[in-house]
Amino acid sequence: MRELRLGLLGRGIGHSRSAEVWRGIVGPGVRVRLRAVDVPDIGDALPLEGLFEGPGGLHGLHVTAPYKGAVAGLVRASGPARELGAVNLVLRRGGRLVGELTDLPAAGRVLDGIRAARPLAGVAVLGDGAMARTAARAARERGLSVESLSRRRTPGFAGLDLTAPPLAGLLAVNACGRGWAYGGPVDGRTLFWDCNYDLPGHARLARALGGRYVDGLGLLRAQAEEAAALLMGKSFPPRPPP
Repeated sequence: MRELRLGLLGRGIGHSRSAEVWRGIVGPGVRVRLRAVDVPDIGDALPLEGLFEGPGGLHGLHVTAPYKGAVAGLVRASGPARELGAVNLVLRRGGRLVGELTDLPAAGRVLDGIRAARPLAGVAVLGDGAMARTAARAARERGLSVESLSRRRTPGFAGLDLTAPPLAGLLAVNACGRGWAYGGPVDGRTLFWDCNYDLPGHARLARALGGRYVDGLGLLRAQAEEAAALLMGKSFPPRPPP
């Protein structure tokens, strides 16, 4: 049986479902081994080359918050990864570490699924980190208008109201960290895509919105499928709209 050795680099990643998702997509004949590299500082994981070396070295390293930007400066980043300053997958090619941004096509696939189910007037991206920049890029590539808001840059963000102009009727894309949850009002026009998955702080919101709330597990699956295409040459058909 073939073995696929993957790593996941991040901070506070005990909630991760990456191993479950990967085992669901690779199919029979492949054993997935996922190594968690949960470190308080990126320096504790360096040099990254060491993770790929030896008989048990990794085939690929997933990168999640808060290290996507830092890793982009440590490897040879591909075009989109370089432009957005973010890497969420590291591979070894020709003796060098190469950084990819599978978040971008994955986010595009999620947006395409949402748009197939309902028209979108535009998106409001909440957050200003790597995933926020990536989601905004994916939306603009599809001709969607983008409003960007964040705790650091938007006055009054704590009192955010998705039912009031200019946000009313837009798809809210939550790219904030797992420590933040939207607690403001919603109405019949509110659409919410959470880039996080299984977020306890959004359980009430998910119940209130029903099918107008898109959990982040679909994004995680799409990210893994894009990574599998790079690692294994494995392609996946489009999924039905969320």
